[in-house]
Amino acid sequence: MVDHIGLWALLILLLGWIWYGIGFAHSMEGSVGFVVCALMSSLEMFVSHSDLIGIEIKPAGNLFLEQNAWYLPVFFLLHFLALFVSAVFLINLFGNRLYSRLSMRYYRWFSHPKTLYIFYGIHENTLLMAENFKKELDRTQKGKYQMVFIETHNVPFHIPQRFSFLRILIGSMDHTTGINHADELDAWRVLEQVHPLGKAFFDGLLAKCVKKSTQTHLFLFSNQEEENIHMLTIVNQAEQLCRSSENLLNVYCMAQRDAKNLAWEASRDANIHIVDDAMLAVSQLMENRASLPANFVRPDTTRAVATAPFRAVIIGFGPIGQSMLHFLYEHSAFLDTDGNRNEINITVLDEEMDHVKPLFFAKYPALKDNASITLLQQEMGSPEFLHTVEEKLSNANYFVVALNNDKFNLSAAADLADWLILHRSDFAECRIFVPVYSPIGYQQAAELAAQKDSLIIPFGEKVLAFTHANIVKDTVLQKSKHFFAAYQRYIGEKETWEERARRLKGSTALNNQRLLVQQQDQANAYHITSKMILTGINSTHDTRFQELLGAIRQRQNALLASMQRNPNGKPDTGIGYSTDSNGVILENLAACEHLRWMASAELLGYTDFPENEWENVNKKDFLKKRLNCLKDWKTMSLFPALDETKALDRSVVDVSFLLMAEDEQ
Repeated sequence: MVDHIGLWALLILLLGWIWYGIGFAHSMEGSVGFVVCALMSSLEMFVSHSDLIGIEIKPAGNLFLEQNAWYLPVFFLLHFLALFVSAVFLINLFGNRLYSRLSMRYYRWFSHPKTLYIFYGIHENTLLMAENFKKELDRTQKGKYQMVFIETHNVPFHIPQRFSFLRILIGSMDHTTGINHADELDAWRVLEQVHPLGKAFFDGLLAKCVKKSTQTHLFLFSNQEEENIHMLTIVNQAEQLCRSSENLLNVYCMAQRDAKNLAWEASRDANIHIVDDAMLAVSQLMENRASLPANFVRPDTTRAVATAPFRAVIIGFGPIGQSMLHFLYEHSAFLDTDGNRNEINITVLDEEMDHVKPLFFAKYPALKDNASITLLQQEMGSPEFLHTVEEKLSNANYFVVALNNDKFNLSAAADLADWLILHRSDFAECRIFVPVYSPIGYQQAAELAAQKDSLIIPFGEKVLAFTHANIVKDTVLQKSKHFFAAYQRYIGEKETWEERARRLKGSTALNNQRLLVQQQDQANAYHITSKMILTGINSTHDTRFQELLGAIRQRQNALLASMQRNPNGKPDTGIGYSTDSNGVILENLAACEHLRWMASAELLGYTDFPENEWENVNKKDFLKKRLNCLKDWKTMSLFPALDETKALDRSVVDVSFLLMAEDEQ
């Protein structure tokens, strides 16, 4: 009954309206006001004592009630049912909340410590996360964790703040389904009547539970970024909570990973993690081999170079559109057959581009005069837009439709697929990537893809993005750390990821440097698959892989010998690969790795020094974001000090293959 309490209440209301109407019709003859009176009296059954009010039981000349003995029993039955539904509603609303409060106090004094997962707000994002988390945690930590939902009701200011049925109704409107879902997840449910959440709550019972817990994860995942960031300030101000947690509190805030928000991760007491849902969606493509740009440049696997330019079109430049540009620009950096940077052409169309473009180029100055990227303001469906799309459809292979609406995305993707099938003989080499935001949209996209020869690739569904592995374990971060640890072992260094993070923390220059090296580790980890595509390797059992691994081990032995030979214990930077075909492939991969590194640095706002300041030294200015090594492979050869840094790119290639062999074991 709880799941359908609204339907029961509506049914009893209608029956009460009819029953009161019958009674009023016989006691208010000649008046049409009995309809309104009957409705008001029926509503009153749910909220206060009810009687026959205006229905005169023994009026002169009114024989209806006297002659119909069944009327009053049915009336009292309806009244009882109305009170019963009200009681069930209140128990459902407040019972679990009271139980949760008692459970939290019991946990504080008597229970064994657990890991707490606290979700601020009961809405689609938090419910989806909690459901996904529960599936995994029940397998790995059953009985060792507890979920907590903090309810927040946005009650209009003109509604009285005292306890009243009106307040209950407004606070519970469109909320009951979420509450029931939270209860089904065996979560504690705590109401915070002050909105936004007050500091006192964080310094009270919650802080005491955090102190008792082995670890606490707090999730601020409203769709409103401003609200999430505001909540971060409150969490950080709750000194008792942060102080008692002793680094056991982790706060996850859904917001764009821009410079302003990333400052939170670097400068606050609590362990704050900025989670960009757009990047989470795009990371699904990063982990999907078929979605990588290396598949769209017709690689010559005998040399690990691209034989065709990479051409892409992005329609829509919102958060996902911008994240897609980052992904494509960084992961499409390859060598061409002449040993130069392969041609890249990424065209982005958006109705508000003239407003977005200045800020975008201010953040990424290296891209301002970059011929590889074209940003155009064009209204969707306009003649200019249709002309541009048709022109790009004739030669581009990689399309992204990101209009922030499932219906628009799928409709536009279907039109693009129809055009490609009709006009391109090589349409099978094209793909249209469509972000979807709901399970229904994802299902529709999958059905549409089957109808369009698999040209359409959906991605970004929240049920796949909002998982414990992606958010709490942070798969991207773990892969980055894994690569960095392997790289450190390879070059004979012992500094850990955490030690480096502490060393590069404080000033703006240090924070910039930390973000750069961490981003490079992430890119190094995710660029491994592109190396496999460029070399035609599908498995570590392939003959090509074993041959390249042998060439890498040969260089590795030479490096180890030089480390033992040199007084400082450092390897010789001039040791390269053999001159055979395997050595050529590996050297080309190292040059490609350097191009990828340049693209990654440019996307963090870095530029080269002005040409008149070029020097034969690996000069770096992290405050102004300038790097003297942001030069192509051939130009670096003109500067011995920069030429030595090629050893770093070769080592990244070596570690990539060694990790593939290690992970296969």
